[in-house]
Amino acid sequence: MKVAIVSYKKELIENLLPKYGLKLDNKEPEVVIAFGGDGTFLFAEQKYPCIPKVFIKHKTGCTECYLHDFSDILTKLSRGQYEVSEELKLEAIIGKKKLIALNEISVHYNPPRALRFAVHINGSKMDGTSIGDGAVVSTPYGSTGYFYSITRKSFPKGIGLALNNPVEYTKPMVLDENAIIQIDIIRENGIVAADCNKKLINVKPGSEVIIKSSIQKAKILILKGMSKKITKY
Repeated sequence: MKVAIVSYKKELIENLLPKYGLKLDNKEPEVVIAFGGDGTFLFAEQKYPCIPKVFIKHKTGCTECYLHDFSDILTKLSRGQYEVSEELKLEAIIGKKKLIALNEISVHYNPPRALRFAVHINGSKMDGTSIGDGAVVSTPYGSTGYFYSITRKSFPKGIGLALNNPVEYTKPMVLDENAIIQIDIIRENGIVAADCNKKLINVKPGSEVIIKSSIQKAKILILKGMSKKITKY
Protein backbone atom coordinates (compact mmCIF):
# COMPACT_ATOMS: atom_id res chain seq x y z
CA MET A 1 0.00 0.00 0.00
CA LYS A 2 1.27 3.45 -0.96
CA VAL A 3 1.02 5.98 1.87
CA ALA A 4 1.52 9.74 2.08
CA ILE A 5 2.08 11.50 5.40
CA VAL A 6 1.00 15.06 6.16
CA SER A 7 2.57 16.30 9.37
CA TYR A 8 5.13 18.72 10.76
CA LYS A 9 6.74 15.66 12.38
CA LYS A 10 6.22 13.14 9.60
CA GLU A 11 9.62 11.52 10.12
CA LEU A 12 8.23 9.84 13.26
CA ILE A 13 6.00 7.70 11.04
CA GLU A 14 7.89 7.66 7.74
CA ASN A 15 10.74 5.58 9.12
CA LEU A 16 8.32 2.91 10.37
CA LEU A 17 6.46 2.26 7.11
CA PRO A 18 8.75 -0.43 5.62
CA LYS A 19 8.42 -2.55 8.78
CA TYR A 20 4.69 -2.91 8.06
CA GLY A 21 4.98 -3.40 4.32
CA LEU A 22 3.87 0.14 3.57
CA LYS A 23 5.54 2.34 0.95
CA LEU A 24 5.95 6.09 1.19
CA ASP A 25 4.48 7.81 -1.87
CA ASN A 26 3.62 11.50 -1.65
CA LYS A 27 2.60 11.74 -5.32
CA GLU A 28 0.03 8.98 -5.84
CA PRO A 29 -0.90 7.61 -2.41
CA GLU A 30 -3.68 5.13 -1.77
CA VAL A 31 -4.01 6.29 1.84
CA VAL A 32 -2.97 9.49 3.64
CA ILE A 33 -1.95 9.68 7.29
CA ALA A 34 -2.59 13.12 8.81
CA PHE A 35 -0.62 13.50 12.04
CA GLY A 36 -1.30 16.81 13.80
CA GLY A 37 -4.20 19.11 14.63
CA ASP A 38 -7.48 19.85 12.86
CA GLY A 39 -5.69 22.22 10.48
CA THR A 40 -3.32 19.44 9.45
CA PHE A 41 -6.24 17.19 8.56
CA LEU A 42 -7.99 19.92 6.57
CA PHE A 43 -4.76 20.65 4.70
CA ALA A 44 -4.37 16.93 3.97
CA GLU A 45 -7.87 16.86 2.46
CA GLN A 46 -7.08 19.96 0.44
CA LYS A 47 -3.83 18.45 -0.86
CA TYR A 48 -5.17 14.94 -1.43
CA PRO A 49 -8.93 15.35 -1.97
CA CYS A 50 -11.11 12.23 -1.69
CA ILE A 51 -8.19 9.90 -0.89
CA PRO A 52 -8.90 7.85 2.29
CA LYS A 53 -7.26 9.29 5.40
CA VAL A 54 -6.25 8.23 8.87
CA PHE A 55 -6.37 11.18 11.27
CA ILE A 56 -3.99 10.90 14.21
CA LYS A 57 -4.70 13.94 16.35
CA HIS A 58 -1.59 15.22 18.09
CA LYS A 59 -1.19 17.85 20.75
CA THR A 60 0.79 20.91 19.77
CA GLY A 61 3.94 21.34 21.84
CA CYS A 62 4.34 17.68 22.73
CA THR A 63 7.87 17.17 24.07
CA GLU A 64 7.85 13.37 24.04
CA CYS A 65 6.76 12.60 20.50
CA TYR A 66 9.41 9.92 20.13
CA LEU A 67 7.57 7.83 22.75
CA HIS A 68 4.38 7.48 20.68
CA ASP A 69 3.59 3.93 19.59
CA PHE A 70 2.13 3.75 16.08
CA SER A 71 2.39 -0.04 15.75
CA ASP A 72 -1.33 -0.77 16.24
CA ILE A 73 -2.37 1.88 13.70
CA LEU A 74 0.14 0.79 11.05
CA THR A 75 -0.61 -2.92 11.56
CA LYS A 76 -4.36 -2.42 11.06
CA LEU A 77 -3.74 -0.16 8.08
CA SER A 78 -1.42 -2.66 6.38
CA ARG A 79 -3.90 -5.53 6.98
CA GLY A 80 -6.89 -3.58 5.72
CA GLN A 81 -8.59 -3.70 9.09
CA TYR A 82 -10.72 -0.61 8.73
CA GLU A 83 -14.00 0.80 7.50
CA VAL A 84 -14.41 3.86 5.31
CA SER A 85 -16.66 6.71 6.46
CA GLU A 86 -17.68 9.23 3.81
CA GLU A 87 -18.18 12.85 4.82
CA LEU A 88 -20.12 15.58 3.05
CA LYS A 89 -18.15 18.41 1.47
CA LEU A 90 -19.36 21.81 0.26
CA GLU A 91 -18.56 23.95 -2.74
CA ALA A 92 -18.83 27.69 -3.19
CA ILE A 93 -19.21 29.04 -6.71
CA ILE A 94 -18.52 32.70 -7.47
CA GLY A 95 -18.72 33.32 -11.20
CA LYS A 96 -16.18 30.95 -12.76
CA LYS A 97 -14.30 30.42 -9.50
CA LYS A 98 -14.87 27.60 -7.03
CA LEU A 99 -13.78 26.61 -3.54
CA ILE A 100 -14.38 23.25 -1.85
CA ALA A 101 -14.52 22.69 1.91
CA LEU A 102 -14.81 19.82 4.36
CA ASN A 103 -15.59 22.01 7.39
CA GLU A 104 -17.25 25.18 6.19
CA ILE A 105 -17.57 27.95 3.63
CA SER A 106 -17.31 31.40 5.18
CA VAL A 107 -18.53 34.59 3.53
CA HIS A 108 -16.79 37.26 5.58
CA TYR A 109 -16.74 41.03 5.74
CA ASN A 110 -13.61 42.97 4.83
CA PRO A 111 -12.78 45.19 7.85
CA PRO A 112 -13.57 47.82 8.93
CA ARG A 113 -17.07 47.90 7.41
CA ALA A 114 -19.80 45.34 8.00
CA LEU A 115 -21.14 43.37 5.05
CA ARG A 116 -24.69 43.92 3.81
CA PHE A 117 -26.10 40.86 2.07
CA ALA A 118 -29.24 38.87 1.26
CA VAL A 119 -29.67 35.12 1.63
CA HIS A 120 -31.74 32.86 -0.64
CA ILE A 121 -32.48 29.22 0.19
CA ASN A 122 -33.58 27.04 -2.73
CA GLY A 123 -34.54 30.20 -4.60
CA SER A 124 -36.59 31.75 -1.78
CA LYS A 125 -35.26 34.94 -0.21
CA MET A 126 -35.01 35.12 3.57
CA ASP A 127 -36.81 38.08 5.11
CA GLY A 128 -34.87 41.32 5.16
CA THR A 129 -31.29 42.23 4.41
CA SER A 130 -28.57 41.10 6.78
CA ILE A 131 -25.83 43.35 8.10
CA GLY A 132 -22.91 41.85 9.99
CA ASP A 133 -19.67 39.92 9.75
CA GLY A 134 -21.08 37.54 7.14
CA ALA A 135 -22.31 33.95 7.05
CA VAL A 136 -20.97 30.46 7.73
CA VAL A 137 -22.25 27.39 5.91
CA SER A 138 -21.12 24.18 7.56
CA THR A 139 -21.04 20.42 7.05
CA PRO A 140 -21.84 18.03 9.93
CA TYR A 141 -18.12 17.27 10.21
CA GLY A 142 -17.30 20.96 10.51
CA SER A 143 -20.24 21.81 12.77
CA THR A 144 -18.10 21.39 15.88
CA GLY A 145 -15.79 24.18 14.68
CA TYR A 146 -16.65 27.67 13.44
CA PHE A 147 -20.39 26.91 13.27
CA TYR A 148 -20.36 25.81 16.91
CA SER A 149 -18.47 28.92 18.00
CA ILE A 150 -21.33 31.02 16.60
CA THR A 151 -24.34 28.86 17.54
CA ARG A 152 -23.09 26.68 20.43
CA LYS A 153 -24.70 23.78 18.56
CA SER A 154 -23.57 21.02 16.23
CA PHE A 155 -25.60 18.68 14.05
CA PRO A 156 -25.25 15.12 12.65
CA LYS A 157 -26.60 15.59 9.11
CA GLY A 158 -27.59 18.27 6.61
CA ILE A 159 -26.06 21.69 5.97
CA GLY A 160 -25.84 24.34 8.69
CA LEU A 161 -26.35 28.05 7.99
CA ALA A 162 -25.43 30.64 10.61
CA LEU A 163 -25.15 34.40 10.26
CA ASN A 164 -22.03 35.72 11.93
CA ASN A 165 -22.63 38.57 14.38
CA PRO A 166 -25.64 40.08 12.58
CA VAL A 167 -27.13 43.42 13.64
CA GLU A 168 -30.50 41.69 13.91
CA TYR A 169 -30.45 38.19 15.38
CA THR A 170 -31.30 35.46 12.91
CA LYS A 171 -31.78 31.92 14.17
CA PRO A 172 -29.28 29.44 12.71
CA MET A 173 -30.71 26.71 10.51
CA VAL A 174 -29.91 23.15 9.57
CA LEU A 175 -31.05 22.49 6.01
CA ASP A 176 -31.34 19.39 3.88
CA GLU A 177 -27.99 18.42 2.38
CA ASN A 178 -29.41 19.03 -1.10
CA ALA A 179 -30.23 22.66 -0.28
CA ILE A 180 -28.77 25.43 -2.40
CA ILE A 181 -27.82 28.64 -0.62
CA GLN A 182 -27.26 31.89 -2.49
CA ILE A 183 -25.70 34.91 -0.82
CA ASP A 184 -26.01 38.20 -2.69
CA ILE A 185 -23.52 40.91 -1.73
CA ILE A 186 -25.37 44.21 -1.59
CA ARG A 187 -22.94 46.66 -0.01
CA GLU A 188 -19.22 46.70 0.93
CA ASN A 189 -16.55 44.20 -0.06
CA GLY A 190 -15.99 40.75 1.40
CA ILE A 191 -14.09 37.53 1.02
CA VAL A 192 -15.09 33.89 0.62
CA ALA A 193 -12.98 31.26 2.38
CA ALA A 194 -13.02 27.47 2.53
CA ASP A 195 -11.60 25.84 5.67
CA CYS A 196 -7.96 26.86 6.10
CA ASN A 197 -7.32 27.19 2.37
CA LYS A 198 -5.09 30.21 1.77
CA LYS A 199 -6.85 30.79 -1.52
CA LEU A 200 -9.52 33.44 -0.95
CA ILE A 201 -12.05 34.86 -3.38
CA ASN A 202 -12.87 38.56 -3.17
CA VAL A 203 -16.49 39.60 -3.59
CA LYS A 204 -17.99 43.04 -4.11
CA PRO A 205 -21.49 44.51 -4.41
CA GLY A 206 -23.38 42.61 -7.08
CA SER A 207 -21.51 39.34 -6.47
CA GLU A 208 -23.45 36.10 -6.00
CA VAL A 209 -22.07 33.25 -3.90
CA ILE A 210 -23.70 29.86 -4.52
CA ILE A 211 -23.06 27.24 -1.82
CA LYS A 212 -24.17 23.62 -2.09
CA SER A 213 -23.08 20.03 -1.54
CA SER A 214 -20.09 18.93 -3.58
CA ILE A 215 -19.90 15.71 -5.55
CA GLN A 216 -16.61 15.17 -3.73
CA LYS A 217 -16.65 13.19 -0.49
CA ALA A 218 -14.00 13.08 2.19
CA LYS A 219 -13.10 9.51 3.16
CA ILE A 220 -11.98 8.82 6.71
CA LEU A 221 -10.69 5.42 7.80
CA ILE A 222 -12.05 4.00 11.05
CA LEU A 223 -9.57 1.39 12.19
CA LYS A 224 -10.87 -1.88 13.61
CA GLY A 225 -11.53 -1.62 17.33
CA MET A 226 -11.60 2.17 17.20
CA SER A 227 -15.14 3.55 17.19
CA LYS A 228 -14.11 7.12 16.42
CA LYS A 229 -12.76 8.77 13.29
CA ILE A 230 -9.93 10.40 15.20
CA THR A 231 -7.07 8.66 16.98
CA LYS A 232 -5.69 10.96 19.68
CA TYR A 233 -2.12 11.15 20.99
